[in-house]
Amino acid sequence: MGKLTDVCIFCGGSGLTREHVWPEWLKQYVPRTHKTTFHQVKVYSVVPGHPIENERYSKGHLTRQGDPASQRLRVVCKKCNTGWMSRLQQKAKPIMLPLVNDEWRELDVESQGILAAWITMYTMVIEFAHPMTAGVTAEHRRLFFNSQQPLPKWLIFFGTFQGKDWSGDFNHWGGGLYNKNSVPVSPKCNMQTTTAAIGGLIFHSFCNTSHDQTLALGFGNYFHKFGFRCIWPSSGKTIVRPIRTIDDKMATNIADTMRDYILSSPSKRIQTLWFSDRFSI
Repeated sequence: MGKLTDVCIFCGGSGLTREHVWPEWLKQYVPRTHKTTFHQVKVYSVVPGHPIENERYSKGHLTRQGDPASQRLRVVCKKCNTGWMSRLQQKAKPIMLPLVNDEWRELDVESQGILAAWITMYTMVIEFAHPMTAGVTAEHRRLFFNSQQPLPKWLIFFGTFQGKDWSGDFNHWGGGLYNKNSVPVSPKCNMQTTTAAIGGLIFHSFCNTSHDQTLALGFGNYFHKFGFRCIWPSSGKTIVRPIRTIDDKMATNIADTMRDYILSSPSKRIQTLWFSDRFSI
């Protein structure tokens, strides 16, 4: 497969290095049991109320030997990778580790912000496993590079996870949402929804920079019902361990529901929808 990018996705610099999809320090705590990663990409077009068109499948860049948790992507430069990204990893480690080990403690507002920033970084990197599906704009990546803080037009949730199939895996959807009179000749994704799990931690990120900013209405109640808690935007309150634990089946249902919710949006809100998916196991 060809290059995923010629320049760093954050700063635009050269001298690309391989960034671990999951932090390398996690291998001490989460067993890497899979010998192979299978990465599938699905791309199709749809107008709500009409049949899916141009549906096609292909192998993604992460189809290779090794456990999903050991995979790396050459999409960031050495300066970013060993600089601010490494510092954010270290800030997030003492917050993530108890969650990954299922040793939950209360999460204050500051910790929620750090975890949300790490999930933002994870999402921006994992998208480039198949650049066509990247739904975060270059502007948002630059904003994050400058601030290392969660961004506007993002929703981030997390919860407790107990399962086998999903640990170390992700399910990402990138979509291009356009009015029928403003569809580009070569449409690109302008929204994304990503679900991922590692050890006892599961999280979901949603970003939408399309014309339809009503899509996220009701997401909070939906995720709360399944045991997720919203860490961005912050409620300003400490979060305690959710009563409900999410398993493999529920994780798949949640990831698929986000896709189905957007696909079922009334045509009066979204006239043309271009979508793509990838999933590694």
